[in-house]
Amino acid sequence: LYAGLLTFNHLTGGFDAPGEIKKGNVAVGLLIASIFIGISLPAYAGIQAILAGLNSIAFEGMFTAGSALHVIFIVVGLGLSILLAVGSIYLAMYIIAQVSSSVDVLREIKYGNTAMALVVASMILSVCLIVQWGFSGLFAAVFL
Repeated sequence: LYAGLLTFNHLTGGFDAPGEIKKGNVAVGLLIASIFIGISLPAYAGIQAILAGLNSIAFEGMFTAGSALHVIFIVVGLGLSILLAVGSIYLAMYIIAQVSSSVDVLREIKYGNTAMALVVASMILSVCLIVQWGFSGLFAAVFL
């Protein structure tokens, strides 16, 4: 989640999200909440795969070198899914900025445009849901 907030601050050129939230800016709060939820979705797929892998190891009754390697691959996959989620959010924000060149999206959100924040938040969550579905399928096919 911290990486997502750092990515947002980097993308926005030092946008003071915590300061805006402290002032009660609901639009910024919605945007940051969508980033946090968006990062959590692919992480959930990775955590599910880790638990399923550990469950299969427990079912077999022994921890072998092969099962240890299995868990390591799943943990690496979890890290990749989180990186992909952060990258997807970055890409979604970049696309929004390019598509809506006539409107400064971040300025609108900074000034409290809740409608704009809802549109951007829904786009971020949609992209992260797609990433989560992809990783769920990948984890199921490769690791389970």
